[in-house]
Parts: sequence; structure tokens; C-alpha cells
Amino acid sequence: MRYSSSLSVLLASLAAASTLHANLAFAVAVSNEIVYVDKDATGANTGESWDDAKVNLADAINSAGFGDQVWIAEGTYLVTPLAPSTAAPAPEGYEVCASENGTCSFSGTRQVAYGADGMFVHKTGTDGIACTNAVFTDPAPGVSKSCYVQSQLTVDLTMRIYGGFFGSETSVDERDFDLYPVTISGDLGKDDTSDAFGGANSGRMMVIYADNVVVEGVTFRNANLIEGAGGAIAIEGATGVALNNLTFSRNQSVDGGALSIENSSASITNTAFISNRATHQGGAIFIDNTTARDIQFSNVRVTDNSAAHNGGALYAKSTAATVLDISTASFTGNESLDEKGGALYINSLTTTMNITNTTLATNTAEKGGSALRCYSATCNLDYLTLIDNTLVMPNPANEGAVSVGGTSASVTIKRSLISNTAAGTSTTPNVAHQGGALNDGGYNRFGLDSAAGIADMLTLGGTSNALVAADLNHVVNTTLDFYKTTLKYAPVREDSSVKDAIPAGVDCDTSAVDQRDVTRGIGGGCDIGAVEYVDLDNLCFDDKAIVASRSATASGTVFCAGTNGANPGELLKNFFLGSAYPFALLIMLAVPWIRRAK
Repeated sequence: MRYSSSLSVLLASLAAASTLHANLAFAVAVSNEIVYVDKDATGANTGESWDDAKVNLADAINSAGFGDQVWIAEGTYLVTPLAPSTAAPAPEGYEVCASENGTCSFSGTRQVAYGADGMFVHKTGTDGIACTNAVFTDPAPGVSKSCYVQSQLTVDLTMRIYGGFFGSETSVDERDFDLYPVTISGDLGKDDTSDAFGGANSGRMMVIYADNVVVEGVTFRNANLIEGAGGAIAIEGATGVALNNLTFSRNQSVDGGALSIENSSASITNTAFISNRATHQGGAIFIDNTTARDIQFSNVRVTDNSAAHNGGALYAKSTAATVLDISTASFTGNESLDEKGGALYINSLTTTMNITNTTLATNTAEKGGSALRCYSATCNLDYLTLIDNTLVMPNPANEGAVSVGGTSASVTIKRSLISNTAAGTSTTPNVAHQGGALNDGGYNRFGLDSAAGIADMLTLGGTSNALVAADLNHVVNTTLDFYKTTLKYAPVREDSSVKDAIPAGVDCDTSAVDQRDVTRGIGGGCDIGAVEYVDLDNLCFDDKAIVASRSATASGTVFCAGTNGANPGELLKNFFLGSAYPFALLIMLAVPWIRRAK
């Protein structure tokens, strides 16, 4: 017993020591230190303080440990090599990785240039590539050549990357994204125009391989990835990635001009995708999961993106169970240049997309699905304002602002305002059903020539679906305005078929909110579409609108008092939010920003 007791004590001591060692190892691994970055710093370049901040962003990210934070001071940063290439002249934005007949070694997928004397062949390699004529062909016969790998920010450890600092803060809560913007630019030659790339541009700017990475408060612009997906950021094989308060502007790649998500789960919030392009599919965003993953987009604005083929804004083609949740978002002005899905194209047997409290407007497709193409996927559409989307070349086989196709497709439309147009002769400008199941969730409203445009089960004969006035000016303001990040159409008056049309109860959850975070059911029932009408002071204007129009009367129905503008409160509101709004805006913009000087 004595021996057994001693053994027990020894084992317990070893277990305690093992636990302590593990805890210490974890404490060491998760350092949670701060690496400071300031391109204008003149100190020791250690990254240990603002005075001694790193000046090269790639250097800072490479030096960060597991769990560290990277704080970036205001300014524009280029994705450039850490040191000059030893084999000159290298393409700008590339660094030498091997001599001819050697091996260019790297992790993940990278773009590689092979050649010399300004003559290069580009290829994309994964986990390394042989630097030979056989692989690349010979761009410069008789000349000794080298391989150069394109520079990018590689995040292969869990870390948090924050922008928006002036350069003296001691807490992330002191940041101001608007006053101290941080931009990561691919315009290496500083010669891009608003319409075209100039000379030298970086390829992909950042790739994320690690789980639970956070990137926040940064603008990514002017990346031009010649081959591959994700012009600005690629998330590959990672889970729990969070992209917050970002802007992606004027990036380009083959698929997903701004962002690609492959075999990864991610949440994207308070983020704008503006004027990105894909030479193939997914003008801004490309999703391809071969393992089960969940992806969330919340409070995002996706505007003026384009793809040569499918999915002017977003294209998803996963082969594993993927749940794509989109809420409180706007997709406007996106375009599929010669195919389908002006904003969204979901092409996957295994993907379920849930999209709610979202505005899809002014998107364009050459063929079907001027706003959305759902092919062989499950798409649940709820509380959408889906108007003014346009088909360029409609025909009976390729029509609809919402296009449903593929035998496995299952599309449910519920509580949505749908009114769209098509060039030429069109029979189904709103919802076209070419295959799969089209399910009526009820309480939908259709405009224009919709009586002929609603297919199969989505009928107008029921008690919960109806037509609205052909003139949408009597339903929503036709000028898009902002709420936080997103764009939406504010109500100008409520058509009798729209206002409080959903009785409080199962289909009208009065604890839920709309695209503008307004509580549903203010008037006793829920409104149809992405936005609830709010007029608490009864002045005939939507209280949340930036550019407001007075609610009108139509069909003998009046929803608010004093439509002649007689009371003083209404007159003031009309001045500041109505016809005089542009002048009021100019006055506000005349107030100068006050910035601290370094």
C-alpha cells in the first residue's frame, strides 16, 4: 500500500507537471503581443512601439507570433518584397526564388514569373514549381533565366490585423477608420487610372491559411491577379476567419475579383465591395468548398462589380455542404457581361443560401437572372426588395430577375417586393422557372407586367400575394440612399398591399429587424420588402431616409396626415430632407475634417 501510495503521488505529480508544462507552452505560444506598423516611422524598425514601428507590412506580419495583434498606422502600403532581388532586373512586386533548372519553393498557390531581360512567362504553381523551359517555355533563348515569386502577405498563424490608427494609440478602441484610413494598394507603379490598370500591379495581396484570423479596418485596392482566384484576399483551408470594416475596390482576378473563399468558413461584416472585376466568374466574390463550411455576409454593400461570365458580384460552386447566409445587405449595379446572375449565381447541389433583409437593385445580366440565378441549389429569399434589375437579351429559356434552374433546385420566395424590367419582349421579367422547385412562401408583391411573369406555384390568386402599383414611385423612393454600409430604397408611401400587410404573428415577428435595424411591425403588422416604413412623428416622411420624398396619396388611401405640408414640423423636415436636401448636404460637407499632425 505504501508503494502504491507513493506511485500515486508520483503519477499525480507528473500529471500536474505535464499540465503546467502544457499551460506554460500555450502561454508562450499565444503571446498576444502587438506588432506596430507605420510606414513613416524612423526608429529602430523593431515593431515593439509606435516610435520603433515596422515600416514594411509584410515584415510585420511575418514577425508576428501566434495570437499577436498587428496595428497599422494610417497611410498607403504596397505589397513589396522585403529585400531587393539578387537577380536583376526582377518584375516589380516579385522576388527571386530560384535560378534556371532549380526549384522555386513556396507554400500554397502563388504566381511565378520565369525569364530575364524584361521577357517573362507567368504561371500559377502550388507548393512550388520547377524553374525550367519545359514547364514555362523559353521566353528569352540563350539568356540565363530565373524564377520570381510574386510578393504577397501570407498569414499562416492566428493573428488579428487592425487598421485605423493615427500612430499613438494604446487601445484598439481608439481607432478611427474614417479619419485615419489604411490602404493596401497593388498599384506598384502608381499609374493606375479610375478605369484601367497602368504598368506594374501586384497580384493577390493577402492569403490566409490560419484559423481564427481577424482583418479589420483596411482598404484593399488595385490588385491584378493574372491567374487564379481572389484578387485581394484568398482564404484557403481556414476556419473562423473574420473580415470586418473592410473595403475592396478595383481589384481583378480570373474568379472572385476581390475575395475567394476555398474550403474555408468566414464571416464578412460591415464591408464594401466596389468596382471589382473577374475575367471569368464572381466579379467580387468566389466561393468553392469541397468540405462542409458556413459563410456569413452581414451589413455588406456590393456595388458596381462585374464578371465576364456568371455572377456579376458573387459566384458559388461548392461540392460539399455549404451554408451561405446573407443578411442586411445590398447588391446594386452589378453585371454579368455575357451570361447569367447579374448579382448572384449559386451553382451547387450542396449549397443552401439564405438571403434576407436585402436590397437587390439595378443589376444587369445578358441572359437569365438579372439579379439572381439559383441552379440546382437551395435558395431561400425572404424580406427582399428586388427591383429595377434588367435583362439585356431576354428569351423564354433565359429570363427572370430570379432565375430557377436545374432539377435539384429549390427556391422559396417570401415577404418580398419584386418589380423588374427586361429589354425587348419578355414574358417573365420577375421570376423565371426552368427547373427544380419554385415555392411560394407567401406575402409577396409583384409590379409591372408581373401577372405573366410568375411561374407555377407562385401565383397571384392567393390571399397573401398581390400586385402593386406599376408606378413604384408610390411604393419606394427610386433614389438609393445609405444606411450604415448598405444601400436601400426608402419607402415614400405605403401601398395598401405593402404597409402592415403581414399580420402580427408567425409570419410577422415583431422582435425582428429590417435592413436598417428597424424593428418590424411598428404599425401593427410587418411591411413587405427589405425596409419597414417609419413615420413616428406623422409628418409623411420615412424617418430613416437620407433623401426623403413626401408620402403621396393614391387609390384614395392616405396613410399620414397633413400632406399639404401645412404644419411647421413637416415644412422643416421637407426643407432638410426633401427638395433642399442637396443644399443641406453641401453645408454639412463644408465643415472641414480636423486631423492631428504627426
